Amino acid sequence: MTKALAIYGATGSIGSSTLDLVRRQPEAYRVAILTAHSAVETMAALGREFAPDLMVMADPAAAKALQAEVPHIPVLAGPQGLIEAAGEQPYDLMVAALVGFAGLAPTLAALAAGRDVALANKEALVCAGQLVMATAAKSGARILPVDSEHNAIFQCWEGAQRAQICSVQLTASGGPFRGWSAADIAQASLDQALQHPNWSMGPKVTLDSATLVNKALEMIEARWLFDLSPEQLEVVVHPQSIVHSCVTYNDGSTLAQLGQPDMRTPIAYCLAYPDRAPLGGARLCLTDLSALTFEAPDEAAFPTLSLARAAMAAQGPATSVALNAANEVLNALVRRGALPFGALMPHLVALMDRFDRPKIETLEDIVDWDQQVRAYTAASVSV
Repeated sequence: MTKALAIYGATGSIGSSTLDLVRRQPEAYRVAILTAHSAVETMAALGREFAPDLMVMADPAAAKALQAEVPHIPVLAGPQGLIEAAGEQPYDLMVAALVGFAGLAPTLAALAAGRDVALANKEALVCAGQLVMATAAKSGARILPVDSEHNAIFQCWEGAQRAQICSVQLTASGGPFRGWSAADIAQASLDQALQHPNWSMGPKVTLDSATLVNKALEMIEARWLFDLSPEQLEVVVHPQSIVHSCVTYNDGSTLAQLGQPDMRTPIAYCLAYPDRAPLGGARLCLTDLSALTFEAPDEAAFPTLSLARAAMAAQGPATSVALNAANEVLNALVRRGALPFGALMPHLVALMDRFDRPKIETLEDIVDWDQQVRAYTAASVSV
């Protein structure tokens, strides 16, 4: 049976890889919904190619322009359009690849409607992990992890009892500044930060990888996805990006998932789950590997990992929401040239000591706190 997909973030790297897989297996997948922020020309071309039932643009002006380009396809606009499409339209699987906090509400809407979600938007779990997991449990929807690390854990864990798991090792390439001192990183340029050694990603995630804040957020994501304690989560730097993560069991066995650094592999696993679909491309040849190396992360140079542990240890999601919101603002300022890259991590660390964290109970509380942190962070840079 053909599986209908709602691809949220169709013009980003995950969305583009997903559409590549659809092109390879048109008999297996159909595009029901496509969303993006403001890339009108790209979305118009995708609309003509895939003929989805519905399209959504987060930017209302872009939605109006897109509707003129594809008059035969309904186009919704704005955050409410993203939520409406996620919760009210028919489809089988959402590929949740929106970048940042904007992905939270549509993901919740999809899960509440009982739709399975292939989750690439880690911020949904970082900011509202308990709420997201409870929503999925109530509706019976499945969350299938797309991030290569969490997908690897999912594959190594599948079928095991949670009580048999001792720990999980999240691997990290180390980014472009592996081996650099904090002083040297402070002098690095934005162009250097955007030169990831292994993965091709969008600029926001690439910059997050340079500070290892991406790995910090992935720690929090894994804590909720797999119901782990902070003590069960380890980060290991693995420069080759061949071992995507490991699970260690109570008998001393450690299972690892290996593969080329190609995001189409975990995406394909989620699209076809519980089956495996054939995927072309380079296969891993062990005899071609000169070495697989592993090392502990330098937390003096990359204090973002400590921020993640503090967030997981805190009561409630306020600290995690603040970490994500402050980082999103600083990341955007660096990409615009309004803040030097070298100031990002020190500023983020300083900010996390300044917030008075409120008690958060609802999605509305999370949204309100997110907005407060963003405003405070922006003001702290402008003064």
